[in-house]
Amino acid sequence: MNRSTAPLVLAVILTVLQPEATLADGILLLKQCTPIVSFLDNEGNVPSNVENTFAAGFCLGMAQGITNMNLAYQYTMQKTLFCLPTGGIQNSQAVRVIVKYLKEHPEQLHEQEGSLAIIAFIQAFPCPP
Repeated sequence: MNRSTAPLVLAVILTVLQPEATLADGILLLKQCTPIVSFLDNEGNVPSNVENTFAAGFCLGMAQGITNMNLAYQYTMQKTLFCLPTGGIQNSQAVRVIVKYLKEHPEQLHEQEGSLAIIAFIQAFPCPP
């Protein structure tokens, strides 16, 4: 197995081995990310307990992980899944992109959270032909 296929193989293995009942979906991701947008909009909805703080951290980490993964693809494979503006984006904007997509596509909320987040970025930041 070469370095470029290792992350894909690992993701497939983890998805297959993960019990279906614990598979994180768009419903969970929306629940984790929405408090961040509320906080950013100064609605005063600061996570009130450890679980909510962890969820917000998970959402921010996922957003940063996906944008970093895209940069890694760009540098190692000379391909990208989506094309961020020059200089990239802040995590706060990344979370807004994810939440916007999830709210606009409730019919997809049963799908895997990472896939939905990637699709959100592809739609928000398409690459030129």
